[in-house]
Amino acid sequence: MKSTLPAHLIELLDNSLHGLENHDHSGELRHFAKTLYQAAYQFRFQYRTADDNRLEHELIVLENAIRIGLKVGANLESPTPRTVGDFQVLIISALLHDLRFIRRITEQDLRYVKEHGSDSEYQKLVMERSQQRLSHMRGSAADAKIVLKTLAYPLEQQVIRQSIGYIHLHDLWKTGVPYPLASDGLAVCFFEADALWPLHPHYGPLADLERQGIPAPDFDQLRQQAIENYHLQLCAGRKLFEHTAEQFQDDKTIIRTSEGQRILREYCTYWGII
Repeated sequence: MKSTLPAHLIELLDNSLHGLENHDHSGELRHFAKTLYQAAYQFRFQYRTADDNRLEHELIVLENAIRIGLKVGANLESPTPRTVGDFQVLIISALLHDLRFIRRITEQDLRYVKEHGSDSEYQKLVMERSQQRLSHMRGSAADAKIVLKTLAYPLEQQVIRQSIGYIHLHDLWKTGVPYPLASDGLAVCFFEADALWPLHPHYGPLADLERQGIPAPDFDQLRQQAIENYHLQLCAGRKLFEHTAEQFQDDKTIIRTSEGQRILREYCTYWGII
């Protein structure tokens, strides 16, 4: 039996697609996104628990991806409009990238072991986290292929290949690899959309605290988690790119697009992060 989407997810999905309203193919893209999300919810998301992530995650990533994709061209600076296929890739990548659930080893876990454990324990956890992320990416890509196949939606093969490729690599930066690079502007759009999630005012830090067994945190707890996410993810990830030729929006974070930086400023303003 087909599961019904909760009302707040329907509202959030509509809000996430609002940026497409002036696109020449708005109706087509909105219909595709809604059809795909219903299929993904039926296939996997209805079973998600707080140990994995909040249900809102993919919809916030979708909203960010569309915002960034509407502003950014292939080389991150060109205003050349994105094609329908480009937005289909962003929609698929945003909605299907975390289909395979995992018990996450977080940056906070790594920091705790580094500060309180032995070097061998820390290195073991780093390796475990890397293997966990690789398994998660492979599994999510495999599951995404199943969802797209059962959807029976007329998509170009290039759209499917590119989307599955992005899903297969989306957490590679969390294994110590400087991915993606600006030579693939669409990949950077998706990367930033996902990477900004931990600072989202309503859901990002909340998801982290719920994973830690804190179901109803107060604002101070949420703000402290947001600050940690900013430093341990958006700033700490910058060192991966130190030997590349990448150009960033500031001297601290991994953000390379002007729209991604605008979203980051909105989030940081909410939390009072300087």
